[in-house]
Amino acid sequence: MRNPVCSPLQVEGRASAEHRGRRVGRTLSSALALATMLALPARPVAAQGFTGTYTPNSDVAINGAQDQITVNTPTATIEWQAPAGTGDSDFLPSGHVVTFVNNQSMQTNGGVYTVLNRVTASDDPARRIAINGTVHANVVDANGVTQATKGNVWFYSPGGY
Repeated sequence: MRNPVCSPLQVEGRASAEHRGRRVGRTLSSALALATMLALPARPVAAQGFTGTYTPNSDVAINGAQDQITVNTPTATIEWQAPAGTGDSDFLPSGHVVTFVNNQSMQTNGGVYTVLNRVTASDDPARRIAINGTVHANVVDANGVTQATKGNVWFYSPGGY
């Protein structure tokens, strides 16, 4: 005849063995999930443009991330201050993208524009500026549809590039 009474130690011992098996399964599942996430390609981070500050003017409109610049006139000049530091000032780091685009209402001359970006380092105007990212110069029609890459974007820095 079987003894239906079990001591608490025996119940705990049995439960512990069962839980250990479940824990190993959960740990293995977690490790596999982590390995899968690490194997997937990384998603791009939100865009970021120029790393400096600028003096606002009515010729252009610059968004908060400084990665979209709308040109409101056929010719424009933007005064930029690159960040302080040592060595070359990385004004547009690798992987950063800036897109210049004409204002939709500016259709004179087919929306073509020229922008001079005058860049100086805030701590030393003679410091060189580095542009390692990508710059696009698009022209859009009155409906905001990109028509071509006809914009002219120039950079000048007293310390060179």
